Amino acid sequence: MKESIREQFIPKQKLDILQIDGTYDQAKDKIKKLRHFDATVVRMGLPEIEAGIDGEKAMRVFEQFAEQVEHAMPSFLEWGGVVDYYVEGGMQLFFMNDKASNVDAVGAAIQARENLLKRDELWKGITFGLTYGSVILGALGGGGHYAVMTMSHESSVSKYLQRSAAKYSASILVTERLLEHDPTIMSKYTCRLLGKFYFNRLKKALKVYDFYDGDKIDVRTAKRKTALLFDKGVSLFLAGDFAQARSYFIEVIKANRMDKAARIYLSLCDNFRENPPESPEALCIERV
Repeated sequence: MKESIREQFIPKQKLDILQIDGTYDQAKDKIKKLRHFDATVVRMGLPEIEAGIDGEKAMRVFEQFAEQVEHAMPSFLEWGGVVDYYVEGGMQLFFMNDKASNVDAVGAAIQARENLLKRDELWKGITFGLTYGSVILGALGGGGHYAVMTMSHESSVSKYLQRSAAKYSASILVTERLLEHDPTIMSKYTCRLLGKFYFNRLKKALKVYDFYDGDKIDVRTAKRKTALLFDKGVSLFLAGDFAQARSYFIEVIKANRMDKAARIYLSLCDNFRENPPESPEALCIERV
């Protein structure tokens, strides 16, 4: 039987996860279902859209978002993603920890970005943040009024990664948590250790990696050529050897003057040589 357009707007994937079918008496039955699981949490967005919503731009923003739904969302669904909610500049999704299924959040992000770039150069600015951790999905309500909601500390982590990516000439940032969960990701795609981010809510510093298979060809090629130099510079920086780290970042910049991350590190090295960091957390390039 053909599904109605109205039914297609219902978050069916979430209802399936919670094992909620259509047999409830909406006038009488109460629903209170929770499911706690680990998942990859993904945030995608275009900063230009997030920063530019007003009366005059609203229609153009809506059209841009519609392109994301049409050309990016299928990639995530194909690779096992579940759409969580929509935001002004994009959407949040999660990928459940299911070893039996074809789940690949990083591959989905790369494919989604490539699909959008084929449409319009506007999408060169779209960024993604991926992490892994605990998610709670719940449905509740009664008397004909129901809601489905998701709760996770990882939402704030993925959101911050997504919004920080452009600052470091990156398009896809991934935390070490996801790579610990699935080490095969490192062998399937190319990346470099960007550094450590400190998350106050987690009270923890996490290593963050820049996966650049989804970058434009010139950016991707430049990162690949300087990968060893950049990785050595980051390792020396985290070890507190700022003089040696500085020399490596200078070589990266000589080869790729557009590498924003290397320039940020160069500035930090100069600062820490004069004013040594007071704690290990000070070596985190981001604190949030």
